[in-house]
Amino acid sequence: MYSYGAFSVLIKDFPDLPKQKKYIGFSGHRFRCTSCGETITEDIPCQCPFTRVTWDMALWIIHLLKCHTSISAISAMLSVHWSTIQKIQKHIMDKALAAFETCA
Repeated sequence: MYSYGAFSVLIKDFPDLPKQKKYIGFSGHRFRCTSCGETITEDIPCQCPFTRVTWDMALWIIHLLKCHTSISAISAMLSVHWSTIQKIQKHIMDKALAAFETCA
């Protein structure tokens, strides 16, 4: 493996005030295998998978979803796109279904 390049990304974090946006910047490296050419990107530890929000923000969204708050209300309250909330909802539903299948 050798260093192939670098990247930087902004991840949305839980805001201090409603309708305020707060971002955290991260930098990382990409690596490429010398034999097969596959590239690997460093993981960002506080990023929720398949989204650009932190785990803190995702946990707030999960909590609000469990309280039967609508996706549009969460989107307006936290300034997060509805598709991001939908991805988080799908992620927790998939985990619940997997847990249910292992119990049955």
